[in-house]
Amino acid sequence: MTDPQKETAEVSRLAGNVAIAGQDDAVALAFSGLALGYVIGDYEAGSALADRALVLNPNCAAAWSASGCLKACHDDPDIAIEHLSRARRLSPLDPLTFFMQCFTAFAHFTAGRYDAAWPIAEAASRAQPYYLTGLRVAAASNAMAGRLDAASKHIAGSLRLDPELTLSNLKHRVGLIKPDYFARYVEALRLAGLPE
Repeated sequence: MTDPQKETAEVSRLAGNVAIAGQDDAVALAFSGLALGYVIGDYEAGSALADRALVLNPNCAAAWSASGCLKACHDDPDIAIEHLSRARRLSPLDPLTFFMQCFTAFAHFTAGRYDAAWPIAEAASRAQPYYLTGLRVAAASNAMAGRLDAASKHIAGSLRLDPELTLSNLKHRVGLIKPDYFARYVEALRLAGLPE
C-alpha cells in the first residue's frame, strides 16, 4: 500500500456505495460485508451485510464464505468452519476455493487446532501460491503444529512476494483480526521465522 489511510477510506466508500446500490443483491452485499468487516474493521456492519445476503439468498456461496471469513477473524471459529464448509458444498468448483480453505484453516488456528489447520492451509497455498494471506496462514499453522521446516518455507514464499513484510508492519498488511487471535498469529509467524 502506498497510502493506507487513503486506500482504507476508498474501500469504505466503495463498500458503502455497493451496499446501497446492491441492497437486494446477495453477492454484492457479501463482498461489501467482507470489505467492511475485514479490511475496514467494522465487524458489526460487515456481519450485518453478510447476514442480509444470507437472508436474500441462503444458497449464495459468496455470502456463506464472507460470513465464515468474518467469524474466523472476529467471532466463533466453529461457526466460521460451518459457514465456509457450506460455501464449498454450494460451489465445489468455486474459483475462490483457496480463500475458503485459507479461512477454514485460520478458524482451526484460532481454535487452537493446529493439526487440523495446517493440511487445509497447505492445500490453500498449493491452489494459489501467490495469495499472501494463504502463505502466512500456512506458515502460522505449520509453526504451531511444530512443523518448522514447512513454516519457514511459507515465510520464504511470503517474503519473495512481499520483501518488506516484518512482524512490526504485519498489522498494516492483514485484515483486522480479534486482538487475541492476532497476538497468537504474530507469535506463530515469529516462530516460523518472520523477521521483527
